Amino acid sequence: MTSRVNPYSVGLPSTNYEGLLLAHSPVGMWMMDETSGNFIDQGSTGNDATPSSGVTHANRTIFGHTAPDFSGSIGGYAAITHNAALEPWAGAGAKATYITMCRFDALTSWTMLLSKGASYFGPMNGSYLWYTNHAGLGVTHMGSTAASLNTDYVFAWTLDQAAGPRVKLYVNGVLVNDKTFVSGTASASPEPVYISRYSSDNYHVNGAIAGTALFDKVLTQTEITELYDAAVAGP
Repeated sequence: MTSRVNPYSVGLPSTNYEGLLLAHSPVGMWMMDETSGNFIDQGSTGNDATPSSGVTHANRTIFGHTAPDFSGSIGGYAAITHNAALEPWAGAGAKATYITMCRFDALTSWTMLLSKGASYFGPMNGSYLWYTNHAGLGVTHMGSTAASLNTDYVFAWTLDQAAGPRVKLYVNGVLVNDKTFVSGTASASPEPVYISRYSSDNYHVNGAIAGTALFDKVLTQTEITELYDAAVAGP
């Protein structure tokens, strides 16, 4: 892994998005603001993301943060080597948070922001703001309207297996959906983590993604709102 300075450890204010993400101890975190090469993992696993040829480095911004351009038409995605810690939603007693900044230029039937095996996250055009599936847990449709194009977003999704299981979706710091399942436990997968891709299929993002992080705990609404405020404040 290429080393990168932890900005929180060198005194960046807690209002800085990157530093605030790190303060919550992510298992995986990819700011994706590099100008070339892999996207460095600043989380505890140290698994960098390798971009495909359909990704253009540092070509976009989201809330002022440098972001790569993902071209869905030519299969733009980033792959992260399998690590069990990078699927914190799997198993009995699982607690997880997934947060990302993104912007869509176009939406297909499915748009996969992140996936690992049969677990995936992203919007469905014209149907749901958020569509999540986990093998063993089932499908979750969250939000009754489609995501908007050319709009900067911070999506945050949480899972508390012991509380139902219970899943929540936050959009730009606001809780928009809270669902409890009758039963079920998400199963693990040996596949890589993909940003802007579903397993061996496509469903790539047309747009930009940045500031993606995974946590093995449930962040609170206050913490997620603070992260959104920090994102909007810029780098």
